[in-house]
Amino acid sequence: MIDTSEYSQKNTDTQTRFTFEKKSFRYFVKDKHSKGEFTIPYDSVKPDISEVSESNDLFKNYSIYCFMVALIYIPIAIFSSAKNLKVIFAPFFLVAAIIFYYLYIRSKATYLVLQSSIKTIYIIKDHQHDEILQRILNERKNIYLAEYGTVNLKNNPVEELKRFEWLLEQKVITQTEYEKIAELLPTTNNIKN
Repeated sequence: MIDTSEYSQKNTDTQTRFTFEKKSFRYFVKDKHSKGEFTIPYDSVKPDISEVSESNDLFKNYSIYCFMVALIYIPIAIFSSAKNLKVIFAPFFLVAAIIFYYLYIRSKATYLVLQSSIKTIYIIKDHQHDEILQRILNERKNIYLAEYGTVNLKNNPVEELKRFEWLLEQKVITQTEYEKIAELLPTTNNIKN
C-alpha cells in the first residue's frame, strides 16, 4: 500500500489540499470568498463529524425563469402566425432552462465538517474523502493513545478511570475497551479490603 501524504480536492468553487505530517497536517482551502493555509495538530480536532451541502441557487432561479418564459412563448409560437423575435426564440428559452438546471445540479457540493481549535475543516465528499477522514482520525487516535492510553496501576484508580472515560468521550476508545480497562483498575471497594 502506498502511503499518500498529500490529497488534493476540487469542485466547482472550492479547492482543498491536505498534507499529512507526523503531529499535524496542513490544510489549504481556497473558495470564491477566501484562501488560506493552516497547520492543524491532530489532537486539536474534535471527535464529532457533520455534513453540509451547498449549491448555486442562482442557476436554479435562472432555470425556473427560462422555463416559465418558454411555457408562455412556446404555445404562442405554435398557435400564432406572427413571426416576431420573441416567438421565434421561444424554444431557446427551453434549452436555456435545461442548461441552467444542469449547471445547478453540477454546482451541488457536499462536505464533511470537522471542528478544530484552529480552523473548521471542510472535506469535499468525493472518492478521497474517506481516506482523508480516516487519516485524520487515525492520527488523532494514535496521538491520544500514546499520550493518555497507558494504564498506570500506581496512579489513583478513580483518576485513571476518569482519564479513560474522557478517552471514551473523545471517541478514541470503544465502550468495550473502556470496560476492559475498568476491570483492570482496582475499585475503591477493593482498596478498602
